[in-house]
Amino acid sequence: MLIRPSLLSPATLHIPTPTTYLRTRLFSLLSPSQRSHTNRVFDPVRQPTDLHTLTMLSAADNRTLITLWSAKWCQTCAAIKPVILRMLEEEKVGVREGGLGFVEVELDAPLIGDLGVTYRVRVLALLWG
Repeated sequence: MLIRPSLLSPATLHIPTPTTYLRTRLFSLLSPSQRSHTNRVFDPVRQPTDLHTLTMLSAADNRTLITLWSAKWCQTCAAIKPVILRMLEEEKVGVREGGLGFVEVELDAPLIGDLGVTYRVRVLALLWG
């Protein structure tokens, strides 16, 4: 038995029009309605894979990631971190532009390896005064 396809009626055909193309959404992993336009503060980075994951996440979310390279012995780093957090959490700096990400990279963590050398971090912080 031979089965032949029947002709489709014009009502069932979907012919794209120029307005159809204008309504399609550009590629994104998250729809604009699901994306949170708030600042995000992440747990400190203690190993290279953590930083890699956060950079990929920020790139996929189209969000700028601010990194603070620090060490526990660095007094300047300890003084700068609360100022940055206050700007992000209380003053909402960057929210209007789509939100920022912030993470502290602990260069003296046991598993961090030579991440500072990889990213050419030479100085943690300087104070003039």
